[in-house]
Order: sequence, then structure tokens, then C-alpha cells
Amino acid sequence: MKKLLASAVLTSALIALHPVSAEATPAPAGSTIALTAASPARAEIAIKGVFQATDHWCAPASGAIALRTLGIKVSQTTLARKMRTTKDGTLADNILRVLNAYSKDTGYTYVPAADVYSSKRLGQRIAHSVGTLGKAVPVQVFLDRLPWYRDVDFGRKDVGHVMIVNGYDKRAKTFTVWDPNNYTGDGGEHRITWGQLAKATFSTNPVSGYSRWGLYQPVRK
Repeated sequence: MKKLLASAVLTSALIALHPVSAEATPAPAGSTIALTAASPARAEIAIKGVFQATDHWCAPASGAIALRTLGIKVSQTTLARKMRTTKDGTLADNILRVLNAYSKDTGYTYVPAADVYSSKRLGQRIAHSVGTLGKAVPVQVFLDRLPWYRDVDFGRKDVGHVMIVNGYDKRAKTFTVWDPNNYTGDGGEHRITWGQLAKATFSTNPVSGYSRWGLYQPVRK
């Protein structure tokens, strides 16, 4: 039996990203980073997982977790203001702008990647940032495509969401993720296969007018 998400959430939350032109923000230099560098077979970063404080703050909550792995402590309340988050969610361009405003003095930059519909490429990118650099990665997904929401009725398909990848296992082809949405009781830490996450990312969306970035990858400048 499917769980029904409250109507208040349907009207605002979990629609993390408005439609935004894929050409609105050119990919920063370094977005085509080398992905063949050696990385451990498995790695997991200890994070301070937090749940989003409101039903539409998934991007600020995930941003706060990601920035903490760069040594930056900032509240999701502050990030929500700076990302101009509304009841309808957060623009993809604003997520990238704010993450890079905070990371500019750390030696790292966030680059958007639209090629992570490929599970192999997704695994390579995550392994580079998590395993080689030790930094957590914010990912843009369609909420209803995540396995732990299989029994949740969102009232519509392709509901946008942002969460964190903080671990991987190359042999098992799995990721460790933190989902900041706990409005159905399904948030927190999960394991997901590379293929499942690749199919859930925004990069799989063929509809013109949406950002097709699947993740914001922290890389060295």
C-alpha cells in the first residue's frame, strides 16, 4: 500500500529545482576533469547528517553538509536565504553560485556534470571527489525514482530533490547517500546502486528547459 505524502508538501517541498535553461550557466573550467586518476576501491566520509528544516529546503540542507566537508560551517537557514530558496524550491543556478561563493578560498570549486546518466561516469566522478579528495557531493535527483520512495505517492512524477553522496564501493557498485528529506520517515542514510542513482539523476531528464546537471562535483581548482 502506497504512503500518501501530505498535500502541503506536494504544493511546495521536494520540488527542489525550478525549470532552468541548461544553457543559463556555462560549465566552469574544469568540468571535464580527468576521471582516470587512481582512487581507493571504497571510501566513506564521515558527515554530520542533517534533515531539511522545511519541506522545501533540501538544497540548503545538502549544501550545508557538503560545505562542512570543505571545512565551512554554515546553516541551512543562511544558505536558503543566499540561494533564494522559495516555497517552490531552489534554482539550480543559485545552488551553484552559492556553493562556489563559499568554496572560493578553499582551493576547491564545484562544477556541474550532465553526464552522470552513465553509471560508470557517475562512479568515476564520485570516486574522484569522495575517494581522492575526501569531499561529499550534492546530487540532483528525481525523488520518486529513489528505491526508498517506492511506496510513496507524490501525486506526480519527476519531483526534484537534492541529496548527498558521501561514500562508494567500486566492487559492490554501491553508493552511501544522505537524504535530508524526512517528511515521509524515509530520510537519512541509504545504500543505492550506481545504476539506480544514475537513473534517478536530473541528467536523465530529456525535457528541454530543465537543467540537466546531475551533480555538483567538488574538484581542485
